[in-house]
Amino acid sequence: MCLQPMPCEIVDSRMTKTNGGEEIQYYVHFINCDKRLDEWVTKECFDLDSIAEVTKYVAALNPLSPMSPENKFTRHQKRKHDELTVSQQSVEDLPATLHAFEKEHEEATKIRNLDRITLGEYEIDTWYFSPYPEDIINRCTHLFICEYCLKPLTSLKAISRHKAKCQFRHPPGDEIYRHDVEETCQQLSFWEIDGAQEKVYCQNLCLLSKLFLDHKTCFFEVEPFFFYVLTEVDEKGHHLVAYFSKEKETQYDYNLACILTLPPYQRKGYGKLLISLSYELSQREGKKGSPEKPLSDLGQISYKAFWTQALLELLRSLTGPNRETSVEELSNITGFQEADVVWTLQNLNMVRYYKGEYQLSVTHRQLDELWQPRAEKATFITENLQWEPAEEPIPLIRKRSASQQGSEQ
Repeated sequence: MCLQPMPCEIVDSRMTKTNGGEEIQYYVHFINCDKRLDEWVTKECFDLDSIAEVTKYVAALNPLSPMSPENKFTRHQKRKHDELTVSQQSVEDLPATLHAFEKEHEEATKIRNLDRITLGEYEIDTWYFSPYPEDIINRCTHLFICEYCLKPLTSLKAISRHKAKCQFRHPPGDEIYRHDVEETCQQLSFWEIDGAQEKVYCQNLCLLSKLFLDHKTCFFEVEPFFFYVLTEVDEKGHHLVAYFSKEKETQYDYNLACILTLPPYQRKGYGKLLISLSYELSQREGKKGSPEKPLSDLGQISYKAFWTQALLELLRSLTGPNRETSVEELSNITGFQEADVVWTLQNLNMVRYYKGEYQLSVTHRQLDELWQPRAEKATFITENLQWEPAEEPIPLIRKRSASQQGSEQ
């Protein structure tokens, strides 16, 4: 359906069969919009009379362009330009071999290869390319995925046969958290899954998540990661709603590598639950955590809201006539790395850089104006988490055999 015209670029074209014969469809990317909005359209959707106007609009997005009206940077233009070109800059700065790989991968994944999936009771439109095997992609554009074991199947008949014999009713691994939500009469559960021990499940989870995450690469080497899966529980079993992954060993104390709430379950507060768990794990490990950067657009929204609410709440409790605090203290109390505290406070205009260090510049009026109590949709209960950090490093590639375990006892 063609609605309000938007500036776009044509990425690819294809010939499709219709009742009246054949027609050309065009895959378009809407300029200055996320790739998840890309779609196939027909020529009737194009407003060719607006090409000159669109050209000027695109040029204006880049202040360095000779076609830009003023051809000079203002502070706002520079920030906008940097945001639009940051991914390009990071790719260009890579070594030649990696640069060529990223360019090749970017070209191969620019068009979605699946239109939609069925997962449990939900039929979901996909957002991005995911590298499912070619023998699956070549047979369908609508994929059926088992909501318990995440096996992909290509037809309704195949998924029906699979459901009749699938033994899974919950994710593999260890259940580390269970919470009865009184407001919704619902149970929530977290499962910790070792990528080295449940390789197939974790690979299927990555392939599923890639349909809704626009990362340049999708790693099939899941062994170095833990996966923390959030499920809604009912009499039928555990239904996957969200997850995050975490690298087992990282020199930067990253406590989260990838985070996703599936589209049907968004706006329920599950992103906050995932982030809360990641920080609780870090605190029990005696570390200050931080997510891997760069965050996706939706990931950045979730973290910005999480950090903002936590810091405002803490500042309201700490500030007083005889009480001063610092960025370091805020970091120590929350478990957020100082860089994340500074970034959040900068967005709130509550910090300044003076004599080589960041200093808080907060007034009670600011706190009162920014503070907005929120009704909690889902609350993380620390006491419900049954988890302790491993005393020894977790093997990254393989688990020990039974004979090895017996020899150590």
